[in-house]
Amino acid sequence: MRMETNLLIIGAGPFGLALSAQASHQGLEHLIVGTPMEFWRQNMPKGMYLRSNCEWHLDPLNVHTIRSFIHAQGKTPADVEPLSLEFYQSYVDWFLEQKRIAPAPVTSVAWITRLRIATFLRPQTERPFMRDIDD
Repeated sequence: MRMETNLLIIGAGPFGLALSAQASHQGLEHLIVGTPMEFWRQNMPKGMYLRSNCEWHLDPLNVHTIRSFIHAQGKTPADVEPLSLEFYQSYVDWFLEQKRIAPAPVTSVAWITRLRIATFLRPQTERPFMRDIDD
């Protein structure tokens, strides 16, 4: 199967999912590849607790946060902190549904014809935080 995109996000871990959510919000056509949270699901120890609290979440828009997730369940941060691995994975599954993120189950990228690092703008400052290094 051949897929083409202007923005390829390789990896569906926390940062890849957050980047996909931001790209969608900005109306950027993109493709995210990988199995959501695969590394976490296969390698993190069962019963593990995260050092992060409810303030750390995936949504760059601060809409589908962990607090929103627990509020929908009628819970408070005190009910879920410290965050267990199982809880966090359920939050990620909810986040995927809310943002309608569906990573392509691609296991390898065969060819990239052009690589460009775009200039992204910080929403609050409108100053670039990556330099454009096109051709």
